[in-house]
Amino acid sequence: MLPAGLRAGVEGSTVYITRGAEKCLWMFTPEQWERFKKRILDNTSTFSKYGRVLRNQFLVSVQETEIDKTGRINISQPLRDYAQLEKECSICVGVEEHIDIWNRSRYDKYLEDNVAEVDAALESIGNLDLQ
Repeated sequence: MLPAGLRAGVEGSTVYITRGAEKCLWMFTPEQWERFKKRILDNTSTFSKYGRVLRNQFLVSVQETEIDKTGRINISQPLRDYAQLEKECSICVGVEEHIDIWNRSRYDKYLEDNVAEVDAALESIGNLDLQ
């Protein structure tokens, strides 16, 4: 179920869900999806192995679906299998353009496993003025 706070940020009820990185799903509004799809298509080629991998990862697996009045989202079985979604999911605001949908225990493990990378990333941007 999509939390009410996140539902408010999604105009309309149509969303696009696709495979994300780290075995999670990415959910987009129609406008966000069109921008993301354009970026993938503009920056990859069907003649490049990596281009085909990225197009297959993100564009081929996409599902258009609706958010119902109670905030539920019907996610296809292939996408559920990819992200190992069970009854308990974590929904997180993603980076500007999408919302992440994770298997809750996998997300907790991901955070735990990446503490050092978070510390290194914070160190690398330590000189930025973030205010």
